[in-house]
Order: sequence, then C-alpha cells, then structure tokens
Amino acid sequence: MGYLLLLFFSLSGVIPVMGEGDGVVYERSNDSLTLQPAKIRDVYSAEVAFNIYQGLVDLDHRTLQVRPCLAEKWEILNDSKTWIFHLREGICFHNGREFSAEDVRYTFSHLITDRESSRKFYMVKNLIEGIRVMAPDRIEIRLNAPYAPFLTALTDPSFLIVPRGGYEQKPFLPVGTGPFAFQEWERGKVLILKKNPRFHDAPVRLENIIYRVQPDGYSRLLHIKNQDSDLLVIRSKAEEDTLASMPHIRIVKNQKLQINYLGFNLKTSAFADLRLRKAFARSINKEQLVRFVFQDLALPISAPLPPSVMDLREELGEDRYDIEAARGVFHQLLTPGERTFRLIYASGNHSLKELAGRLSANSARMGINLQVTGAPFPEVIRRIEKRDFDLFLLGYSSSPDPDLYLTPNFTPEGRFNHTGYENPKLGKLLDRARAEFDEDQRESLYQQALQFLHRDLPCIPLYSERCFVACNRRIENLQLHPFGIILFRDARIR
Repeated sequence: MGYLLLLFFSLSGVIPVMGEGDGVVYERSNDSLTLQPAKIRDVYSAEVAFNIYQGLVDLDHRTLQVRPCLAEKWEILNDSKTWIFHLREGICFHNGREFSAEDVRYTFSHLITDRESSRKFYMVKNLIEGIRVMAPDRIEIRLNAPYAPFLTALTDPSFLIVPRGGYEQKPFLPVGTGPFAFQEWERGKVLILKKNPRFHDAPVRLENIIYRVQPDGYSRLLHIKNQDSDLLVIRSKAEEDTLASMPHIRIVKNQKLQINYLGFNLKTSAFADLRLRKAFARSINKEQLVRFVFQDLALPISAPLPPSVMDLREELGEDRYDIEAARGVFHQLLTPGERTFRLIYASGNHSLKELAGRLSANSARMGINLQVTGAPFPEVIRRIEKRDFDLFLLGYSSSPDPDLYLTPNFTPEGRFNHTGYENPKLGKLLDRARAEFDEDQRESLYQQALQFLHRDLPCIPLYSERCFVACNRRIENLQLHPFGIILFRDARIR
C-alpha cells in the first residue's frame, strides 16, 4: 500500500500551526487511512477525498437528492439497465490532463477488476455488464439487471473519478478535478492540500487546508481556543458548551447520514447464541444512555439506518430494558469463567470513551467482565478484520438509500459485515428491493428487511450523530456534507 509522502516535517522539527495566508488548520483525532477513492472505508479518508476528487454526481446537502457533478445530465433507457451519462467539457485534472469519458471508464473498470477495491460495492461490480465510451463527453454503463439505487450509489467516495492510469502509479498520487490538490502528507501527523487554480467552477478562495492529527481532546480544545487551529469536530456536550462560550468561535451543525452501533462477533461461541445477544440488548437502557452521553449531539435509533433515509412504518418492538432478566440469562447459559468479553472502540473521542465505560459498568451489574480497549482507528479495523474481539463500537456512513446500509453490513459479501452475520432469506429480500423502482414497493421490502435484522440482532443500533463543527469566525461559507464531513470548496477567510 503506497502513499505519496512528499515532505517529512520531522526533518525540520516543525509541524504547521496555522494556515499560511488564506489557509486553515483543521485539527482532528485520527489521520486518513488512504487517499485512494476505491479503498476508502472511513470518514477521515473521505473528508479529504471529497475536497480533492469529484464524481459523476453528488448529493444536494439540504435535500439529499442526487444532482449533476462531472456528468451534467443522464438518461436511463427503457430496459432500466442502460445508463448514459453526458459529461461536462473543459474540465482538467490537477496535473493539467483534460477529463474525458476514458477516465470514467478507467475508474469504473478498476472498481470492477480490483478485488480489494470493489468489496464495498460488490453488488455494483456484479451488475455492471459493460462500459462503452460513446464520445469524449458521453459514456454508457450497462447493467445486467435493474438496480434502483445506482445513481445514489455513485455519490459514495468509491466512485470519485481518478485519471486513467492513476491506480497503477506506485506510490499512488492523489489527483482529481476537485477544488483542492494534494500537496504533502506525513502519516499520523499532518496532511496538506493546496488550492486548485484550474478548478472549473467558482474560484477557490482558500490557499491551503492543513489536516493536523491531535489524538488528545483537551489539546484540540486548547489549540482552537488559542487560535492555533481553526476547526474541530465537537465530540461531547462539554466540548460544545466550552466552545460556544468563546467569542471567536461559531458552531455549524447538520444531521449526518450515519449510524453507530454495538456489534457482536457472531463467530464466537457466546454471541453465536441469539439468547445472549438479546440479553445484552435488554441490559442497555438505550434512550437514557445515548441522551446522557451525547445529549443533543446524537439521536437514539432502533434500526441500522439514519433517520433521514427511511421512516419506520411500525415500531420494531425493541425488547424492554430489564437488566435483572438479562443477568439471569447470562448466569444460566455461561459459567463464571465464560463471562469475560473484550470490547474495542476507536480512541480520541471522549463521548465514545464514556459510552464504552458505561457499557462496561452496566455489564458489571450483570456479573459480566467487559474489558474495554480504546485504540487508534487503524488498529481497531485491523483487529476487527482478524476477528480479534467479542464486541465493538463502530459507525457507518453511506449515501441515502437503505440498500447502501443493509447490503454492505449484513450480507456475507459485504465489506463492512464485521459481525459475520448471514441470513439467505434477508439476502433474497434485499435482491428484490434493489431491482424495484417503485418507491412504495421498495420501502415495504426494506421494512421487512429491518424486521429480519431486529429478530436476528447481529448488532444493537445505538445512535445517529449530528455533526457539530467548531469554526473560527474568520472562516465563512463552510459547508457540511451529509456524510458529516467538511467541504472547503466555497469557504473563504473574512
């Protein structure tokens, strides 16, 4: 896995503190894992990529509707399987090469043929039958079956357009058509983007963006207080209250297309048992827990979908909170030596740490020893992939269609199926829903799918976050993407 590291700041002993001229410093708890769009699986990578690259389409930040981007328009033929995209002309990549349909063909072909890259959207990979360049500004994508969420799926960072030949470069060079170009990256410390003078839309006002890693929450607060940084994502109500009192800070908010859940390792003997999963769920007073830890920073959820994606027609009938009944199940089914479990979560987030601690204290009331470990996000992902855990706390964000949450997380082929859940009946139901273009019929099918997941309980949906960003008042026109990431395209220094 090669990443371009053009400058190692440690050679001079200096880490950038403030943006130079009309630049900004965004301090965050974790670094990006990759800048290759096809491999992105985390918000820290996506929030940088969306400022470098563009896709054929993107999301309107207010309505969540798909809108044109590199494609100015599209059409779907009567067979519901053939999509023709008409591309914008006169657009150049950061390296000066002109964007054309060949770059779209290359990007999609890479997703199809590269085994690692295509795991998240394997359903799109399996559906694409052919890609034909019709003209430099027109491309045809043929599917082997109707796929209703196709356009919405294309708003995911996996489908951001890379210039032809880009994925073969070693090390990989992040080159896109977006408002900012890659400049420098020292892994684990700082990543810098610079203004793209060739950007095809309104002129970019910021000279550079410095993404600086600071795992310690108190240090992040101190830096923005002292104006050594400009931006941070608020992680707790205490942080919000502290920052709101600072006269040079304003707080920007929106609801994320995101869910957070407690996942079980269904490959362990304990949590392969549905009775123990149900008992663990009954031991959690979700409403009280989420509101106590997050207050207005998150909403409790009962299904693994963001509230803005689909309304539940019927309550799922969550098991009533009863910690004594849960305790009885654990003591009946497990010996004392079997009542120790390992919970992992990503460090650097005060609220997540508090949530994990409260789950541990709650488990102790049942006679369960829940050993909690916070680790850097890459280490959490590594342990999950090695199945070195019993439970985990994790979030997931995607484009606003139920299929883009349920299929990747709850089918055997799904890249984000960290629990190891399998249910062939659910898979068939999701197959039907993907091929259905009638919105009412699709919603009915997904309501049934949610009932399956509620009964089988591979995870406990906990909350959907609202994105709160503390921003120095010198910065104007900051935008928040529905994925909960900061877009700097229209931002400027006052």
